[in-house]
Amino acid sequence: MAAHAEMKKLTRAMRGTIREIVFRKLEDNEPVNENDIMSEVCMGLGNKFSGGALDYQLERMGIKTTNDVRLAVQAYMWYYFDKDLNTYNKMN
Repeated sequence: MAAHAEMKKLTRAMRGTIREIVFRKLEDNEPVNENDIMSEVCMGLGNKFSGGALDYQLERMGIKTTNDVRLAVQAYMWYYFDKDLNTYNKMN
């Protein structure tokens, strides 16, 4: 598992993207699933950046593997939601 500082950097770098996906799912009454969010984050990065720009952004955010994205999503969900992922916690 990533060290605390690395995890904080990962979560901070992707927080806006993760939040946008989670809010959209909640508004559409869709289940909030960590795997779906991870998939959407990865696809979004791939669609937004390509080639050297994608490599640069991934390096800047400290993302080396898809597991890094998964860890950031899990940290975000743990911080902002109760055990029931569809229950708002600290964002209100």
